[in-house]
Amino acid sequence: MISLVVAYCILGAVTFEKLEAAHEKEVKMNISQLRRNTTDSIWTMTKDSALFSEANWTKDVVVMLKDFENAILLEMKVRGWDGSESTDHIQWTFTGALFYSIIVITTIGQYS
Repeated sequence: MISLVVAYCILGAVTFEKLEAAHEKEVKMNISQLRRNTTDSIWTMTKDSALFSEANWTKDVVVMLKDFENAILLEMKVRGWDGSESTDHIQWTFTGALFYSIIVITTIGQYS
């Protein structure tokens, strides 16, 4: 019985790592791209304006930044972004996935 539980935890850890690590990296890359697009848009708007008006520029930038903020909030709420853009440090390592797998077993065992 113990061998089955250990095998289940290891298989669960491998599965969670494979499924969730790729998703986490994708979310982080999307955030980086979103940030780059926003800064590029602000720079292009600033560079291409024939006559610089601080009031108009500020109004346009506020709109762009509000859109950026809403997109960030959506990524956090819906896709689970953790606030980091580094794809080198992800939460879904084998160790983290093993821990999650053990937590699932102990939680289910506690309430059944």
